[in-house]
Amino acid sequence: MSQPSELPPHVKELFDSLTALPSAVHCSKCGSKMLQVETTFFSLGEQFWTIPLPVCTVCDLKEDTARFIPPAAC
Repeated sequence: MSQPSELPPHVKELFDSLTALPSAVHCSKCGSKMLQVETTFFSLGEQFWTIPLPVCTVCDLKEDTARFIPPAAC
């Protein structure tokens, strides 16, 4: 079995920069306060990043995306 290939540098840089960015506090569409959903991304090399994913409790919950938010967070 072959070893997993190393993560391309630009992908690692992307996730490193996303973890450094401040999360949006208010929705750019409606101005409502954003819910921060902790999202973890994994690489084949067992590296991972946990990034807060901002979700608008007004705009996004109206859409089909509501099925991805845990019921306790709604």
